[in-house]
Amino acid sequence: MTYPFIQKELADRLIREFSKDVNSSELVWHRDRYDRDIKIVTGKGWQLQIENSLPQTLEAGKTYHIPAETYHRVIKGTTKLVVEIKESKMKITKGELQKLIREYEQYVDEDGNVWDDEGNVTRKGAAFGRQYGGGTYGTNAPWQGGRSRSRYSSRRKTTHVGASANAEKIAAVEKALEAKPNNFLTSVLSQLKAGRGLSSKQNAIVKKILAKSNKEAAALFESRLRRLIREKLLAAK
Repeated sequence: MTYPFIQKELADRLIREFSKDVNSSELVWHRDRYDRDIKIVTGKGWQLQIENSLPQTLEAGKTYHIPAETYHRVIKGTTKLVVEIKESKMKITKGELQKLIREYEQYVDEDGNVWDDEGNVTRKGAAFGRQYGGGTYGTNAPWQGGRSRSRYSSRRKTTHVGASANAEKIAAVEKALEAKPNNFLTSVLSQLKAGRGLSSKQNAIVKKILAKSNKEAAALFESRLRRLIREKLLAAK
């Protein structure tokens, strides 16, 4: 692909040069992935037009901000145009991204109650559950681009494992409730006593709550893979 300019890449900026003889038809509307600050080094008669705005004359020495994903174009002037471009790229580490995901994920139970990962209800209502059928924000939530479920498929599907298989988890949750009441744990306890397994999100929330007072009990709610790894590590000591 050919461009209507010559460009040099420096450490922290781009230097872009447009010829005074460039064909105006090449100066097309376009948008960029990141925010950009454009400093005009030299050029007369050139204009910048941003979507839904009238063209503005570019003045040497001034800097113009163009937001990311905003359509814009330059309009040909009478001399060569030289600009400095600095991009504002958001940098985030993998660990920071995982932390943000943990902070903003919420669990929706069968009754439409929305729980944060501290076991607190942040929104109530069966209508919510009927409409979205439970889930975790960022996965099947329709407003995040996921598939919405039928209004009539509100019940979260959990595996029936039997109350006896849940015995250790039941005892751990009951002990935690004796020490401190918690509505989320009460809801989970009813599910366990009914012989149903917990979703991965439910297990993660219970583990986080119990870890504050009883790490051994919290370990019961680890994923099977994590428990196997921990057991192998302990056995290797």
